[in-house]
Amino acid sequence: MAELTNKHFLATATLLIFLTTTVSHFHFTFSEDSKLTGFTLSLIPGDSPDSPLYQGNLTRHERMQRLINITQSKASLYRLMSSWPGNATTTPIGPENINLPMIRNNFYYAVKIGIGNPVYNAYLLLDTGSGLIWTQCEPCPTCYPMEYGIYDPRRSNTYSMLPSSHALCQSGYYKRVQNQCMYTMIYGAEAVAGGSTSTLPVPKTQGVASLETFTFANNEGGFSNIDGVIFGCSRYVQNFQDLMFNQKISGILGMNTAPDSLTTRPILVNFGTDVPRISTPLVNTLFVSPPRTQLFFLDLRDVSVGTHQIGFPKGTFTASPDGSKGVVIDSGAPFTVLAENINGVNAYLLVMSAFDAYYGQSQGLPRVKVDQFEYCYGLPNGFNDFLTLTFHFYPRADFVVNSRDVHYVNSGMRFFCVALMKNSGGLSLLGAYQQQNKHIVYNLDLNALQFATVTCPI
Repeated sequence: MAELTNKHFLATATLLIFLTTTVSHFHFTFSEDSKLTGFTLSLIPGDSPDSPLYQGNLTRHERMQRLINITQSKASLYRLMSSWPGNATTTPIGPENINLPMIRNNFYYAVKIGIGNPVYNAYLLLDTGSGLIWTQCEPCPTCYPMEYGIYDPRRSNTYSMLPSSHALCQSGYYKRVQNQCMYTMIYGAEAVAGGSTSTLPVPKTQGVASLETFTFANNEGGFSNIDGVIFGCSRYVQNFQDLMFNQKISGILGMNTAPDSLTTRPILVNFGTDVPRISTPLVNTLFVSPPRTQLFFLDLRDVSVGTHQIGFPKGTFTASPDGSKGVVIDSGAPFTVLAENINGVNAYLLVMSAFDAYYGQSQGLPRVKVDQFEYCYGLPNGFNDFLTLTFHFYPRADFVVNSRDVHYVNSGMRFFCVALMKNSGGLSLLGAYQQQNKHIVYNLDLNALQFATVTCPI
């Protein structure tokens, strides 16, 4: 079992940034045309002051709390949101060799894109759990100030509003208002942190659905455009301080399978620079998303804590038709969230009880109270017997989370926590923290998630 220390934690995060630039942490295959060579999202080290996600003035505790707030918001959003139409169409336009500079920091990601003509360069948070692409737009009295200014559609000669007759405006977060297609997107509600309930500020944005040209750097050193991209021009933005704290992130790039997402385009999206082949074979598990949802649902059959397999009843994690139950992989959720009530089973309690039986009973470690996580323990000198976590997906697709990617360790204050959170509803999320040290492929041609463990030397 791996020894975990505060130094190890930071080194792992930094090394993952290097690893993803050479091997790829996420590799999205959104392709319907084998001729298209796609576009690549290349990583910039998140600890660099040049990164839009740089948090140099925050303590490690404050950074962790931001990630927890984001995870809580995502979990509560999924509990509350309803399905939106999946039959809207978009024009299939697919450029070749497009490169999206991508920045990773604290287990979530941002991409740099150009919007409009003349081009406005924007950093958007990458989110595989939502479809709406949006950026702050002038005029906007409630928007957060941006270091490089706010996008102004009045200055772009390629901007237009989405017709209110468009199929997207039928329902969901879109609504026809005075012959305009308006949207309201809420990213959270009351959430549960650890063992207590806390009301968090609800991130919310409103604006007009629009069409615009998006510009991407390509692998040949030039630029490629996608015309007619559906995106949100937000003129009301509230409670996004955890995202827009440093005046560089201006919105969100949704990349689930919703009709307003870039995944509806016949393009190939690679995460990483010139993603090389790896020697380890990829393991496949099919997506099992209900027809009326756009999230990436997975067929989870069981969970193991260390060598102990929980033995969940058959069908425990089966996705419900409305998408309120099941297991979703989400790059926009920093931590993994386990459901407390999925088909009559408290998955969170069963998994955490297995951890507690080992750390509390077998190892005799004292429980300590930490605000961020519920299951935390005192850290003895020299302790290195940390457990792995395995998600058993169908068929025989074991997603093994290394012990260092399961826990949050604070060696300075001599404690560690199992870095899993709970959702009072029936939906579980496989978050980015537990996706470290993996080569992950979203392959929509195969309708499958493909993955392999990558050895990351310290």
